[in-house]
Amino acid sequence: MNFSLSRSEYDDGHHKNNYSIGNFVPLSALGIDTGEWMIFPMAGFNHNQGVNCF
Repeated sequence: MNFSLSRSEYDDGHHKNNYSIGNFVPLSALGIDTGEWMIFPMAGFNHNQGVNCF
């Protein structure tokens, strides 16, 4: 499980917030035979929010 929060602040008063959560699961854990390959598909959610100051 990956989880990330960040905030960027800029000299002109603007700022940006970023939130993300995700996960990697091997296909073999889902019962899918991938032979000798280890395949890890990813799934998740990402949200960015910025504020403008005029």
